[in-house]
Amino acid sequence: MIDQAVLKLVSLVLYVLTYNTWYLLLSEYHIKGVFYKGTALACLITYAAFSLPIKYVKLNEKLNIIAILLALSNLLDELFFDPRAFQWNEYLAAILIITLVIGGKSDSTDKRVY
Repeated sequence: MIDQAVLKLVSLVLYVLTYNTWYLLLSEYHIKGVFYKGTALACLITYAAFSLPIKYVKLNEKLNIIAILLALSNLLDELFFDPRAFQWNEYLAAILIITLVIGGKSDSTDKRVY
């Protein structure tokens, strides 16, 4: 299993690299979209890192899944679809999230340990 600290470090390094190299890659090498794709990937890694189980607190699992689905949808939108327009991938992500929120068992018995 990947350690939470490693994922946080990878996310931070990816954010720094994305913010500091996107203009160079665009102006010198004509590579477009690095900023948005790098930020979307770092966001997904960040959500994955924070959704891992923490030693003393049981987080809301449904909320973690929703956050990861949103970040994954954003990354897929940046990589494969037109992020400036609503397409079927946004509707599919919305349907999945609504189904997850409405359906399934309730988290009203959330057992937090402090």
